[in-house]
This record gives sequence, C-alpha cells and structure tokens, in this order.
Amino acid sequence: MSDFIDDVIRAANVRLERELTKPDVYCCRLVSDHGEMVRRLRMRADGDPPEVGAVVLYYAERAQLIDEYDDITEWARDFEKDLSAPGVLDEFQQLVDDRRDVELLLSLKVFNDLQAGLAISQAIGRARPG
Repeated sequence: MSDFIDDVIRAANVRLERELTKPDVYCCRLVSDHGEMVRRLRMRADGDPPEVGAVVLYYAERAQLIDEYDDITEWARDFEKDLSAPGVLDEFQQLVDDRRDVELLLSLKVFNDLQAGLAISQAIGRARPG
C-alpha cells in the first residue's frame, strides 16, 4: 500500500472489521477516532478479503470522482447515464454519501491529506514513462 494511505490510516486510527455475509460479499465496518462507516463490498471470487488500506483507497477514489462534478447532470453526461433510467439517481447519491462518510470517518484534515496524497500519487503515475 502507498505510504500516504498508511499515514492516513495511522492519523485517523482507522480499523477494519469485516464479516463474510455471502460468498464473496463482506460487511465492512471502518472505525476511526472520528466515526464509523459501514458498507457491503463484493470481492472477486478468486480474490482476497478486503484490507483496510485497499478499502480506504477505494473510497478516496470515489470521493475524488464525485468532487470533479458540480452537479448530477455533469456526472451523468460524462458517464453517459440517462437520468430517467432506474437506479441512476441512487448511484449518484451513493457516491455523494460515500464521500461524506469517508470525510467524517477520517476528519476534514486527514481527508484533505488523503485527497492530496492521492492526487500526487496519480500525477507521479502518469509522469512515469511507459
């Protein structure tokens, strides 16, 4: 895992409790000094159980994604979503909820550190040749 993810986990004292509820589906409870966040995650059938760093990174990327848009219409246009289609509004709302909950889990300062670390890591990845 990236150092910035490890730093965020340490700074907020994030712990992961997970329970296999169905084949390949885990109930994941992230707990920190600031709050908690519970989500169900479906893993690949041949994959390992979720780990705290991977779960934090996943939600950091979702938060980063939703922060790129001013509103649902921009998001729907970029992802070629029909706003009248079943489930599209729920999908967008879940992104908004995930962003809010990960920020509350970490605290605003640590969340901002996470987003900065993610942006730097992505920029370095794009700058590498090949």
